[in-house]
Amino acid sequence: MNYQNTEKYNYKFLLMFIIFYISTFPLVGLSLHKPVVLGPLHLQASSLIYPLTFFLADIITEVYGYKISRQLIWCQIPCTIYYQSILLLILFGVPTPVNWQYQYAYDYVFKGMGIIGFFGDFGLVIGFFLNSFLISKWKILLKGKYFWLRAIGASVLGESIQLSIGLIGTFFAKIWTPSEIIILFSNVIIFRLIMTIILSGPANIIATLLKKVERTDIYDYKTNFNPFIFYIKNE
Repeated sequence: MNYQNTEKYNYKFLLMFIIFYISTFPLVGLSLHKPVVLGPLHLQASSLIYPLTFFLADIITEVYGYKISRQLIWCQIPCTIYYQSILLLILFGVPTPVNWQYQYAYDYVFKGMGIIGFFGDFGLVIGFFLNSFLISKWKILLKGKYFWLRAIGASVLGESIQLSIGLIGTFFAKIWTPSEIIILFSNVIIFRLIMTIILSGPANIIATLLKKVERTDIYDYKTNFNPFIFYIKNE
């Protein structure tokens, strides 16, 4: 079945996927300092969520194209800053009763969120742009085939960069020692690789169904891949 590239954005499910994508990031911040153990792997609870963001980003880029993915990345940053700023203001900027005994719990859970958020957002921009760029370029190179394999390769590279930059923030926030950060990095990389491989199958199925339902399959032949374009430009 032949599909046409279209600039008429009358998609049925794009908004739903955008909402799912954006709503996962507050969950990452809220679960950042919660340690979890999965067999031999010691992880942050947020590590369980991050693969879902790349899973959604892969599908959006594959079906709707790099231009929409690029705009979504830039929209995600102010959304993240918005919720982080309000959260920090409410938790630490508004006085609490002097006899309230549980502020220490909030201090621990959200310790260093400002600096971690800065490095985390920076890492997200680079990681997601690399991910979307590779998905689109490899799609052209492989003539739209092997999305599951393209998703694994792009996600692993994008997530590795995002994690490396994000953990720099935890180092400066002095939440963990350098040795703990190195161990955490290796554990998270292994887990994300496993999850990326597991999720590549469902991602391939969902992308295939979406292309049929939306009647679109974007190939970014003439797309300007400059990441610093903040709107969807007809090219």
